[in-house]
Amino acid sequence: MLKKMQVPSHSEEWYKFRTTGYGDFIGGTGASEIGIVLSLSHYRPTLMELFHYKVGTEIPVRTDSERMFHGRNNEAYIGKLWECYDGTTEGYVNNYNKYIEEVKKVNADDFLLYQSDDINDIINYRTDANRFLVRRNIRVPEYLYNTDYPYLFCSLDFQAIDKTPAITNIGNISAGDILPPFPIECKTIDKDAARNLDYAFPDMYIAQLNAQMLITESYYGEIAVLSGGNKFDVYGFERNDDICRYILKWNTDFWENRVLPARELLKLADENPKKKEYYIGQIQPLEPEPDDSPAYRIYLSEKHESIADKVDGDDDMYNTMIKYNEVSKQKKEIEEKETGIKNTITNWFVKNKCDRINFGDSGYIKYFLKSGGKNKQLYLNSFKPKK
Repeated sequence: MLKKMQVPSHSEEWYKFRTTGYGDFIGGTGASEIGIVLSLSHYRPTLMELFHYKVGTEIPVRTDSERMFHGRNNEAYIGKLWECYDGTTEGYVNNYNKYIEEVKKVNADDFLLYQSDDINDIINYRTDANRFLVRRNIRVPEYLYNTDYPYLFCSLDFQAIDKTPAITNIGNISAGDILPPFPIECKTIDKDAARNLDYAFPDMYIAQLNAQMLITESYYGEIAVLSGGNKFDVYGFERNDDICRYILKWNTDFWENRVLPARELLKLADENPKKKEYYIGQIQPLEPEPDDSPAYRIYLSEKHESIADKVDGDDDMYNTMIKYNEVSKQKKEIEEKETGIKNTITNWFVKNKCDRINFGDSGYIKYFLKSGGKNKQLYLNSFKPKK
């Protein structure tokens, strides 16, 4: 059963809901966090960090990163672009420009209110402007969770209103099909990430949208993407039940075998001050192990606290160091091979006296001097092998 809970944004209740739970909700993993549980995210928080947030042994940072700041503040703009989007660049640009011109005519002082969180309260009188909107969405101010899928919740950027037409063909859905309400996720991405969208859509975005569809009992959802600050697209996805089962399996394991047992130990520590250190120590084995994410290096550096000058390594530590030496040797061999291949590629440019080599549908490579640089550099990221 789908349930809703409205709490003031960034209030104490809001932080409790997102971490250790609030009201009749014991806590869960947000759809935007599910990529962390599935090891799809290389951003902070790490899975170990998220574990401590949900247990209550660490407090999340309560300030936005620059990336989060711009992403959140772009949501209203992207949501309006979505409403103007007809499947073509020319179409949504014209619709948006005409919409804004009509809004200005209604009340010039009210021009910026199209970005308001209270968008449902201000669109009703804009009948002339609304004729340029291809589809309609609404803000969903509540947190959503579903009693059939414990330990999960989501906060939708927008939701398409009932009887919204599909804009593209995807799976069993054809353009023009009339759909029930569905989640819309807004994303702001940089140019480097944008280059990969047509080649491979980020798994953590797909997992997030599938979690939203699972919670809201929807079979379809869309991701609206503003990339590089100057390109907008809308991508439709059918719910993938295999992905949803995967989400439920790993998230349930994370909560029932790690978070909830750790909460019980924390409760015992609070109830037994004399044995507090013992119970807190029992939480550590429940922590998820670090992965290869660069974010772990930063988190573990912040977490490290030196009490003992030195300790003796055990068998697990010794075997890990053996693995490190083996990997380090392999890395050196791979780096030497990579350098040799790059030298061969560079020689292509020397022989052909060119700055760019095209590979048709697979992209291109370049050899150029960066502004302010002293040595020319290879640029190989735009080459994508054929699927």
